[in-house]
Amino acid sequence: ELSAILTMSVMSQCLSFALLGLQISAKRSMRGVSMQTLLLDVMSLCCRLASTLVKQGYLPVDATGDYVYQAADICSLFMVLYLLHLGWGELSRTYQAEADDFSVAKLAVGALVLACVCHAEMNHSWAFDVLWTTSVYIDAVAAMPQLWMIAKSGGAVEALTSHHIATLIVSRLFAGAFWFIARNDLAFTPYIEGWNHASMGILEIGRASCRERV
Repeated sequence: ELSAILTMSVMSQCLSFALLGLQISAKRSMRGVSMQTLLLDVMSLCCRLASTLVKQGYLPVDATGDYVYQAADICSLFMVLYLLHLGWGELSRTYQAEADDFSVAKLAVGALVLACVCHAEMNHSWAFDVLWTTSVYIDAVAAMPQLWMIAKSGGAVEALTSHHIATLIVSRLFAGAFWFIARNDLAFTPYIEGWNHASMGILEIGRASCRERV
């Protein structure tokens, strides 16, 4: 099924967090890892799960949409929460807080406001549609604190961190490919006749996300 591409997207994302976790576990260090990016990842995963665990509008229509899709996101959420626990706990002394000073509050609020204005209606519920769209928009800017931190640290990055970022790019490419193919099937209420603001929002934000990480 074509919709299995969405499941491949969240599985790639899960793999990316596993790679980051392997690096931190092996090095016993949070050096070079942005806690601000991890916070945005938690927000995005929570928003998406709040939608996909209750509604089915954005789930794959094949069998993976019954359990696998949500399970991958739940695994990702637990891994990110564990990494945050390490960063704030036993590995806090290795965390480069002075370089990770990119404020994420405005990014999260901006994503929420934009989602309230520009969202699809696949769940036929304003709140759950906004939650899902917020997760898409947060995903698009989640890498900014990590890239900011890398730049402030002189551009050096651990091998597994670069693999983590590369795997996230693959994840976004899978999601973007699916929504490009399915763009005309998105339910939405047009503000302007003939203008599909729902698909434009998802695809343009997704394209910006991939460009940012590359």
